[in-house]
Amino acid sequence: MNGARKPSRLTRLRDALRARDWVGIGIELAVVTLGVLLAFQIDQWGNHREQAKEERQFLQRLYAEYGRAVQEMRVVIAHHDRVMHDFRAAFAARSDPVRLRAYSAQLNFGCRAGYLGTAPFSDTAFQELINSGKLNTISDPDLREKIRDLTTTQAWLKDRAELGTEVARDAGLTLISYYRYEILPDGKSTCRVLWNELLSDPKAVTEAVRTYRMHELVGGGRRDLLQMTERVRKDIACKLNKPECRSS
Repeated sequence: MNGARKPSRLTRLRDALRARDWVGIGIELAVVTLGVLLAFQIDQWGNHREQAKEERQFLQRLYAEYGRAVQEMRVVIAHHDRVMHDFRAAFAARSDPVRLRAYSAQLNFGCRAGYLGTAPFSDTAFQELINSGKLNTISDPDLREKIRDLTTTQAWLKDRAELGTEVARDAGLTLISYYRYEILPDGKSTCRVLWNELLSDPKAVTEAVRTYRMHELVGGGRRDLLQMTERVRKDIACKLNKPECRSS
């Protein structure tokens, strides 16, 4: 009859067993096995596609956040460089009172030494990404290791920067007596350093050198971290097929 139901594969296999139809049994088993394997492959393909999508989303986030960290570190490194430039110039002119008075007349020349500079975004974003538990979604083991190394370096530098901030704060208690602050008619605040007087005080000289040293160490560490971050970001860019992957 037209309405008769087609026997199921299991029914056909059972009938083949009863009839000892080994050819039929082999065909049915092959069809069943092929169906199971095909279903497994489809499931695996779906999982792989989902994992690849999740990995790409995570890499996109890393790429964006590393980009913001790079911008932030460049600003902070410029601050370190300015402080060290001013201090080197002043110390080089220790025997030249006229030049020191000229430096003292320059607004904010050497005044930034007491502020070590912080990088709040790059001090937190890296660790938050690791704590998210998504690092293992990155399929490339080499890239995973580079990101771990980057996070370890960032954490170490954060501790050094915190120590440097304490040193700069302590040194500032001595140096502050040689700073002169004013408010200009336009409302802006200014600072000048009495360099002749400061460099005539051995204690102030020692504290100035300690401050310079902290800027040198922390600034150098941040410069290394910046280069490391840029390299890892470029590796991620290559994974995402971004244009900068092809740049030198």
